[in-house]
Amino acid sequence: SALAALAELLRWQAICVLHDDSLWGGGVMQSFTSAFESSGGKIVNNGTAEFSRLAFESGNVTGSDLLDQLEDCPSQIILLAAYPDAQRAVFAAAYDEGRFWGPGYGWLNAYP
Repeated sequence: SALAALAELLRWQAICVLHDDSLWGGGVMQSFTSAFESSGGKIVNNGTAEFSRLAFESGNVTGSDLLDQLEDCPSQIILLAAYPDAQRAVFAAAYDEGRFWGPGYGWLNAYP
C-alpha cells in the first residue's frame, strides 16, 4: 500500500489505526497492516481499531468518542480510514479538545 510505503519512508515503526466497519474500511486496515508489518512496522492498537459506521451516522458515536478509542494507543502516528463525515468529526474533536494534534503527531488518511 502507498500509505505503508510512506510510513516506511518516514521510518515510522508503530502506528495506531482507526477505521470504520465498512467493507472498504476493513479492507484498508487489512491491506495497510499486511504491508506495514511486512516492512517491520507494528500496529499497536490491533483489535481496538474499528468503529461502527452506522452508530456514527445515527449520532450514537461522536468524533470525541472515536478519539477515546485512541487514548491508550502509545503511538502519535495514526491512520484514519473512514468516510469524510467521520474524518471531519474526528479532526474537529481533536482540534476542539486539544487531543492528538500538534508537534509530534502525524495522521495518514484514507477515504473512498
